[in-house]
Amino acid sequence: MDSAQPVFDGLGKLLNIKSQMQHDGIAMLHSFASSQTSSLEAGPSYGTYSGWMTNSESEAAQGVDWALKPGGKNHMVWHRAIRALGLQFEYVTDRMMRLGEFRPDQYKVLILSQCEAIGAQEAEMIREFAANGGTVIADIRPGLFNEHCKPLARAALDDLFGVRHTGNVPAVKETGLIHGEINGRRVATRISRLDVNPAVELTTGEALGQAGQTPIVIVNRVGSGQAILLNFAMCSFPNLSVPETHEAKAELLSAVFTSAEVKWPLHLLDEKGNRRRNVEAVRWQTGDLEVVAIYGPLDDRRAQWHNQNGLLLLDPLRAADVPQPVRIVLPQAKYVTEIGSDHQVGRTKQFTVHIRPFRPVFVVLSDRKLRLPVLTLPEQAAGPGESLRIRLHIPDAQGLHALKLRVTTPDNQPAAWFNRSVMVGPGGAQIALPLAHNEQIGDWTVQATDLYTGKSALSRFQVR
Repeated sequence: MDSAQPVFDGLGKLLNIKSQMQHDGIAMLHSFASSQTSSLEAGPSYGTYSGWMTNSESEAAQGVDWALKPGGKNHMVWHRAIRALGLQFEYVTDRMMRLGEFRPDQYKVLILSQCEAIGAQEAEMIREFAANGGTVIADIRPGLFNEHCKPLARAALDDLFGVRHTGNVPAVKETGLIHGEINGRRVATRISRLDVNPAVELTTGEALGQAGQTPIVIVNRVGSGQAILLNFAMCSFPNLSVPETHEAKAELLSAVFTSAEVKWPLHLLDEKGNRRRNVEAVRWQTGDLEVVAIYGPLDDRRAQWHNQNGLLLLDPLRAADVPQPVRIVLPQAKYVTEIGSDHQVGRTKQFTVHIRPFRPVFVVLSDRKLRLPVLTLPEQAAGPGESLRIRLHIPDAQGLHALKLRVTTPDNQPAAWFNRSVMVGPGGAQIALPLAHNEQIGDWTVQATDLYTGKSALSRFQVR
């Protein structure tokens, strides 16, 4: 409850309703038709389309952490991999494409994860996205079916990826050897037990690797952009969050995103300057302010379920509840404010936070130092049954602030019925404080505390 208090005090509303979750030019296509075709014919051998567990209880009984090892869930593995690299994405849908709601100029990368069913209209928009400079990435079997889940004689995007799909066959487990360049950046790694599609032949695409006799990581230049067919199910790709995964696996995906001109908004590092494992960062924008949540560790200590009754085993969790440092490096210096901390970092390009399991650390990044809130009362007194006006203002506000409003009675007791959070932007805010007919007579105190800085403004009024 203590660690989540900022969320209850207005941060939840600020982030979920009043702010925009950020993406780094990466979109993932969610296709309703593909969610159906993934269960047809050879599709299930490549994993499942759904991101939700259908057998979480049985997996928990076996000690499997479904959030880290989502066996078969390709979309969830993409989520994990993108965030493990310190990036963010958002979804677009095939329906958005058909209705003209897809805005390709907002993105540099479009990911087709297990998009086995693609309509002609969507296929054309995907081709245009690549031709106009975007990067299209598919893991397996893009466009084997049309939007009605009917098999196609020729896969809808074979020309885009420079390949030919020769059939609908089950996945084969092979060791992949990858060695080459992606837009001038060298990649070299060995990945065992990949679920590959053997029914793929090269036409104009260039394969950077082989898994047995099957080409993988196929790059095809299209117009001013590119298309990359990994040709393996992402659910068989190594987990980039855990320490035992060699960094070359992460460098492969980093090279793909770098080739698409994706810019890193921050880097999460350990004490040695290496990519920090088991940690994620999620960013929101409100005005010129950016709120970042850093949380983790995300290792196997999360899977501490009792096999019989589903209760958490608390002793292992308590043993793992040790603060761990994360060094955050920004592309340019910002003013850094850690929510709930007495220590103000100031203006810097890098800083360190200490995270604990299940507890996010929230920081605010700003171009200028955050100013103290101002609280004024146009009327200093009011009678029972009347309303008292309160004006709130943040000088030089760079975005929305959440201010906690607290009122104290004449006998110095908290008046919890007045507790509220107020969103205050550059234009300030005005609220009414309705006084009950039987409100205590005397001198009251009202306080507004900025959730970001913890700094307060205070004023007094009289109930007469």
